[in-house]
Amino acid sequence: MDTNQPALSVRDIHKQFGNTEVLRGVSFEAHSGDVVSIIGSSGSGKSTLLRCINFLESPNSGEIVVGGEAIRTRKDKTGSLVPVDKAQLRQMRARLGMVFQNFNLWDHRTVMDNIIEGPVHILKQSKKQAKEQARALLDKVGLFDKEDHYPSQLSGGQQQRVAIARALAMNPTVMLFDEPTSALDPELVSEVITVIRQLAEEKRTMIMVTHEMALAREISSKLIFLDQGLIHTQGSPAEVMDNPDSDRLRQFLGMLNAA
Repeated sequence: MDTNQPALSVRDIHKQFGNTEVLRGVSFEAHSGDVVSIIGSSGSGKSTLLRCINFLESPNSGEIVVGGEAIRTRKDKTGSLVPVDKAQLRQMRARLGMVFQNFNLWDHRTVMDNIIEGPVHILKQSKKQAKEQARALLDKVGLFDKEDHYPSQLSGGQQQRVAIARALAMNPTVMLFDEPTSALDPELVSEVITVIRQLAEEKRTMIMVTHEMALAREISSKLIFLDQGLIHTQGSPAEVMDNPDSDRLRQFLGMLNAA
């Protein structure tokens, strides 16, 4: 990757579901080592934006550029952008490590098998190499002794840490986190936050949709407030949270503080 290029450029992304315009022209950049946290009310388009970045949802227009390379697309008959090169899309998704709200682990596979699937089949690593890396990542997330367990044998917090290890195994350019603690019981949230905090300290490039405002304040280089499908405000956490520039942002932050 050209070090002068942003790790990720999101350019004028629009997305409609039927007649509802969910994203109305969203653009931002993340450079290597940046942590960009996206906040906003339910329905503001946060998760849809994240899913458009790796084409789990097809935008209606706009461009996604990873490390200077654009995902090549064309318009289909419904007006959505579809990738023209499936091989390129697989490679680009490998560079965009996605951590979902609900873990998305394969229930019928062990922790080890969940982690090595991508490195073996997409990155073409040997099983031996992939397993060595997986053990190092499990150690990193505090689960070294769980490689032979199945997801059903793990707590939600443990499953989410496995999901983070699985994403890291692809050595992604950017990590995408979609509300990574929202499906967890409160007592399990801290163990996942600890891992995310560690990744930030290592200067991992991350885009994180979150309602964990204390974490966002602590680790983010940029905070984006998304409202009704548009970037309403962006800046440092202090600029956005301590000096809200509109009644709408003040209302949103006030609701969080009252919760």
